[in-house]
Amino acid sequence: MSTLAIQSFFGFFFLLGIAFICSENKKAINWRLILTAFVAQNCLFLIIHYVPIVNSGLHVLSGGLLKFMDYANKGLALFLVDWLIHPKLVLYLLLL
Repeated sequence: MSTLAIQSFFGFFFLLGIAFICSENKKAINWRLILTAFVAQNCLFLIIHYVPIVNSGLHVLSGGLLKFMDYANKGLALFLVDWLIHPKLVLYLLLL
């Protein structure tokens, strides 16, 4: 087990302990919900990390999102350059 995994494991229980100490109604804590969420989060991590088709699918999705953000940045740069080149356009848009 890597040191990062061990650190994350202890970090989870540390934050859980702080939440428990700061809680005003300790009997109202739903431990089953917390355990279920912890197990679900770790299962999701294992699926994403160790199942190749899921990992490559997420890489494809993130690549598409990066392309979309790149197009948005180029469009914004074009729009801002037009504002800087044509100050009358800015005045016209402000007066609308």
